[in-house]
Amino acid sequence: MNKKVLSILTIALSASIFLSACGKAKKTDTIKEEYTPVEVSKISSETLKNSRNFKGKVMSNEEVMVIPKLPGTVQTVNVKLGDKVAKGQTLFTIDASDLQRSLEQANLAVDLSQKGVRQAETVVNTAKTNRNTTEENMLQAKLDYERAESLYNEGAIPKVQLEQSNLAYLSANSQLKTVDSQIVQAEISLEQARDQLSQSNISRQQVLDNMKDATVTSPLSGFVSSLDVKVGQIASNASPAAVVVDNSKVYVEINVIESIVNKLSKGQSVGLKVPAAFDKEIPSVIDYISPSADVANKLYTVRVYTNNDDNKIKPGMTGEVNLNINEIQNTIAVPRDAILKENNKSIVYIVVDNKAVKKEITLGEDFDDYIVVKSGLNLGDNLVVKGQHYLDDKKDVKVMEGK
Repeated sequence: MNKKVLSILTIALSASIFLSACGKAKKTDTIKEEYTPVEVSKISSETLKNSRNFKGKVMSNEEVMVIPKLPGTVQTVNVKLGDKVAKGQTLFTIDASDLQRSLEQANLAVDLSQKGVRQAETVVNTAKTNRNTTEENMLQAKLDYERAESLYNEGAIPKVQLEQSNLAYLSANSQLKTVDSQIVQAEISLEQARDQLSQSNISRQQVLDNMKDATVTSPLSGFVSSLDVKVGQIASNASPAAVVVDNSKVYVEINVIESIVNKLSKGQSVGLKVPAAFDKEIPSVIDYISPSADVANKLYTVRVYTNNDDNKIKPGMTGEVNLNINEIQNTIAVPRDAILKENNKSIVYIVVDNKAVKKEITLGEDFDDYIVVKSGLNLGDNLVVKGQHYLDDKKDVKVMEGK
């Protein structure tokens, strides 16, 4: 066979093999399965929360500046900076030697005043006893005069005797008035003596109070955060000698806008993080909501309190407050990415018998990555959450796990 004929046969055989292969490929394509892979999520009842994060500085529950009421020389200092103290515990004392001398004088003045009261009471009692005797004498003189007058009218006694009886009666009556006047004066003196005793007692109590103020105590339980006194130094009542802070509870102060403040309530539980103290969220509550906005920034002050028994949270640390602005329970909600827009309508796809079914839905409140569905879906529906952009209604789908 010559070379020309061999070449023709080779080409023909190659063409036959190519056509046969093409035919097989075409036949295979016609039986290829067509579907769109999707990922689904079963619709269930959801609890959704809208929350906002705010930052603020940690503040002490209470901070009190200790200012001595009594200026004077510091005699003892009983605490150190940073010490934990109890309410009523002595912080430092002031020299009270001058006050001790004043107290001795005040005690003497009280004793003298008490003696004056006793003497005045004796005078009053004596005057009242004397009055009883004088009154009896006056009444007897009156009876004698009345009897003499009756006898004189009968002619039994002379006029001179009647006049003597009358003079005795007038003298007894005058003496009674004198005694009454003495009683009034004695009672005035007694009242004055009692006033003097009262003033002496007040003066002594003032000295005692001053002596009590010479011992400066902590007004609350907490830590000594500032101490500016030394033994021998003059403590002034014009500036703080110490500062005591109560860190058993601390709060973070934040500022919120008007659209949020009415969604908060006193006693509401919130999430608080203090990264410098704890890795986890700390149980906290809202304890204060400002009734009016700040004039300068138009914001409302909110204080979030938490217990700090172990003192790990320090004033000045940064606190992160998570406020639950809104919450809906037992609702149907879908991921925002699962929703498509079609002719100004909101639609999603669910899978029924391996087919995509288009559902028009009515949307409700927006909760960040999820949106409430008011109508269009039912509990248990298999919602397409991935692959929805490639679907048409009634299109075959295959539910895939993972990506």
